[in-house]
Amino acid sequence: MLVVAHSAKMQLFLRRHRWSIVIASAFLGGLFWLSGILWLSDNPITRTPLASAEELNHFPQPLYLTSRLLIGGDVFWGRRIQTASLADPSRYTFPFSGLSTLGRANYDNWIANLECPSTDTTVPLYDQENYLRFNCQTEFLDEFAKWFNVVSLANNHTDNVSAQSGLDETRGHLEEHGIQYFGHYDNAVSEDLCEVIEAEARIVYDNGAVEPTSMPLVLCGYHGVFKVPLDSEITVISDYAAMLPTIVVPHMGAEYRPASDTLRENIYRSMVDYGADLIAGGHPHWVQNTEAYQGKLITYSMGNLIFDQKFNADVTR
Repeated sequence: MLVVAHSAKMQLFLRRHRWSIVIASAFLGGLFWLSGILWLSDNPITRTPLASAEELNHFPQPLYLTSRLLIGGDVFWGRRIQTASLADPSRYTFPFSGLSTLGRANYDNWIANLECPSTDTTVPLYDQENYLRFNCQTEFLDEFAKWFNVVSLANNHTDNVSAQSGLDETRGHLEEHGIQYFGHYDNAVSEDLCEVIEAEARIVYDNGAVEPTSMPLVLCGYHGVFKVPLDSEITVISDYAAMLPTIVVPHMGAEYRPASDTLRENIYRSMVDYGADLIAGGHPHWVQNTEAYQGKLITYSMGNLIFDQKFNADVTR
């Protein structure tokens, strides 16, 4: 699980475009001034200034724009979690009952890998346990949406229910619950690799005031369990990273290992070379090593956040 605050690139954006903003504001102000003169010429009135020049110079000024993110590992509520939930009095809130310890209000956005499609199809427990054919029932989405507002769909289980039609249905249910998504189970669908999401954010002023707002943030997902992402697919990152903060959430690597391998190291570093600001990896189900490469954080595996694996300490970290 990672905690990230994005503000530097947005500050740079504001600095670069401040004259455009000033010119636009002056133009609009001129229009209002002209219309005021035309109206007052026929309707003379006495006006009292709303503020003195000294007061106008002391209006709060924005210092920076910031967005605080919590990025979690693999999330799943099928299989044995579904069974336990339906047997518990809390039912559909049961899988998320421990999340309050993480302090939702401390973060503007919660992001995780959704390790299952969420459809109205009933997948028997036998199939989920023996064939690893997952489905996360849609009845859980009401509670899920209270915690998470962005999910990755770039993993090896998104296509478990009717492939593309199951993916489309999952997207529809997520949209109904106000949850944004990115990624695809097939990296060849390059237009779905990266998405510009609307991240919740805050403007901090010089008088200490904080104003809620939103900011654009790019999230890219790569599924590399059955085949590694091609260089031509990874280069898509550069198209977005040139303009906006960009986080990549790849899903690949050998399961139940304590550390990364050379293949993933080379691929994840190339993602940074193409402009990624942060790599938040998943799939091994264990927390793995991290490194700083070119000044950017690479987390090779964040492990499980919500999963039904309990067979050793590492899968529950």
